[in-house]
Amino acid sequence: IAMYIGQQRGRFRVNGLAPGFVRLVEGQISYFGPHHGGTISIANIMSVNLITYEEIKSWRLDQNGKPSLIIPVAATGGELLFDAFTKLKDLNLENMVRQVSRENENSAVIWRSDDYCGNSQCLH
Repeated sequence: IAMYIGQQRGRFRVNGLAPGFVRLVEGQISYFGPHHGGTISIANIMSVNLITYEEIKSWRLDQNGKPSLIIPVAATGGELLFDAFTKLKDLNLENMVRQVSRENENSAVIWRSDDYCGNSQCLH
């Protein structure tokens, strides 16, 4: 299984440079970009989506009651998100890697929590 995860991690890496950088410290994802940024706890992620934002392929991490965090896929340190996303219950690793490597601009839902409410303003 370690070999499988290593192969998937290699496929997750994206060539290119996008603005900003990602940090992952003690279960907290931080993105620092030139125009926006923020933090989200892995435990608070309700949904992971691939989107095109300002013409850049990006992750949109949704959390209830707070704004989404948008992180360019090719941001410096973006490969750290692989380890963060593998902590999400029932994430389909093969689907995630396949979607990252696709060359289209369509959005894709990568993962949603069981109690995803579908509205970033929803509170529990």
